[in-house]
Amino acid sequence: MAPLQPDATGHFELSGPASGSYASFVVILQGQLVRDTIQADLTVLVGGARGNTRHYVLVRGGDPAFERFGCLATE
Repeated sequence: MAPLQPDATGHFELSGPASGSYASFVVILQGQLVRDTIQADLTVLVGGARGNTRHYVLVRGGDPAFERFGCLATE
């Protein structure tokens, strides 16, 4: 995945392939940086199934609550 590069208003989008112990999937992260807070929607697409989207708010020093979702790596 490319580095996070927000536009002039703080909006950003990252997407790319990822894999877990059970499947390969596509991850789409869309959000906005506002001062020291990130608000974002994380959508996971697996096969032809309907996407699963969750909303996250990340604050400095806080727990993103990704539920050990994993690390997205560049290949």
